[in-house]
Amino acid sequence: MSDYYDAHPHRVPRVPISLAGFPGSGHDGVATTLAALTGLSFASVARRVEHSVGASTRVILSRFGEEYFRALESNELETALGETPAGVLSVRDGVLLDPRDFERLLTRSALVHVYVGIDALFERVHARLHDDPNSLLPDLAGPVDVERFAAILAEREVCLEEATIRVDATHRNTHEVAREIIGHFSLWEETL
Repeated sequence: MSDYYDAHPHRVPRVPISLAGFPGSGHDGVATTLAALTGLSFASVARRVEHSVGASTRVILSRFGEEYFRALESNELETALGETPAGVLSVRDGVLLDPRDFERLLTRSALVHVYVGIDALFERVHARLHDDPNSLLPDLAGPVDVERFAAILAEREVCLEEATIRVDATHRNTHEVAREIIGHFSLWEETL
């Protein structure tokens, strides 16, 4: 991270830069790093939901259900996409399954798919579930084998094929992935 504190020209994206990926892809960490490197604001749509309710995602899902959580998430996404100046958003992969929210991401932000190869991703998710069986989405509740995992992943991957860019985070740290995204800024930036 030798260039972490290097000066960057002030860049203002015309639209928010939304990062999405399957749990374990590291998209939230990449989004945080991207915001830090560029000086842009950062918001996690899921964290905004947590703050509005005063409870963790896990508690909201267990008490009120996924439909309730996703309705709140949809409202927070709408708010975040309308904020100025545009910044960096981290969105849960569940947002991709709602056609209306997915369309919002595609038309009102630069959607970045943070991708991790299935073997590395399965290893990350499996380790995380081993440490805390309740740490991930309800889709992953119960025994997770490679076939079931691949099916859940494929459902979300179809949506992410339409992303503005796709960055491979397999065996790369968040800083490396964020620097690659910065390299794509000419696709959507205004330089002041």
